[in-house]
Amino acid sequence: MSRYLTKEVVYGTQYKKMLFFIYRPMSTERTIQDVLDAINTFASATEQRFVGIDRQLAEIRVELSTKSTKDQLERLHADLMLVVRKGNTKLSVLIEELESNKALDHATALKILALEPFPQY
Repeated sequence: MSRYLTKEVVYGTQYKKMLFFIYRPMSTERTIQDVLDAINTFASATEQRFVGIDRQLAEIRVELSTKSTKDQLERLHADLMLVVRKGNTKLSVLIEELESNKALDHATALKILALEPFPQY
């Protein structure tokens, strides 16, 4: 027997076919429990998928932050090296000028040029 019944209903001047649900008494306890079990199974599977996605997202965040930090440090190191090299060049020119003007003797100029960060011999 079908669970649905069609019936013509008059609305004003229009005829429409309506679908009516035929109630058949069933064991509703079993049906409700089946639905609850299915929902529980689906919810558990969905939760496990979200846990897996959360783990992957955390790994990606760590990887990206590590790469980002490493890249930033590399850029900072390159910038600092450039500034220090320019400063070292200016110091070398200053020492040469002082030595040519007899403000520094040759031995003192060599000692200063031999100092870090970029020793010159």
